[in-house]
Parts: sequence; C-alpha cells; structure tokens
Amino acid sequence: MVPRVYVDTSVVGGCLDEEFREHSNRLLADFESGLLRAVLSNITIAELKQAPDGVRSLLDPPGRSVVNKTFDAVRMMREIRDRMSREISRMTPEEQIEYFEKKSGLHEKREGIEEAAQPSPEP
Repeated sequence: MVPRVYVDTSVVGGCLDEEFREHSNRLLADFESGLLRAVLSNITIAELKQAPDGVRSLLDPPGRSVVNKTFDAVRMMREIRDRMSREISRMTPEEQIEYFEKKSGLHEKREGIEEAAQPSPEP
C-alpha cells in the first residue's frame, strides 16, 4: 500500500518559497513517482484555486485523493479571536491580563504556587 500524505496549502506554496522549496519539491517528486500518494482537502483545493498559476499547476499530482473537510480550523480560530476581542474590548490592561490568566489556567497555577510557598504552621 502506498503511504498517503495530507498536503495543505502551505506545503504546495512551499514549492515556490526559497526556504521550503527543496523539501516541498522533493515531496511532490515522491507523489509524481508514485512513492507517496497526495491527499488534499476540499478546503485546500479551494484555497489553491485562488493561488498564482505556478502554485495552481502543482494541484494535481498523480493518484491524489480528496477528502471533504467540514471542520475549518482557521475559521474556528478567527471566531475565537473575534469573540475574545469583543469580551476584552472594554477592559483595562490589568483586567485583560487577569482574563487571559484565568482562560489559560495560569491564575489557579499561581495560587497553587503561592499556597505551596507559604510556611507551614508550627505544630
């Protein structure tokens, strides 16, 4: 069985980027030779259709398969960012720090560290 490799937009775009060109093109050569099979999502294909011709031509390696992604992580992150921006928009800088500490669990960790640092009562 030929190993399948999921390819997203950045991998394909890496073929035209000096920093990633060598590795991305090697990956595409492995797709061309049949050593690996490319798996692209419907989201990646839609994104690449908007790309320059040089990138779009890399879209169709032999034997590729397409998976239909219904979960869009980028959209989710944007929604989270927008919600958080609305929540903190009227907070002072100090309130914002407290907000993020509570969201990250840092607030509880600090309290636990401070409690542990307290000297034990003498018996």
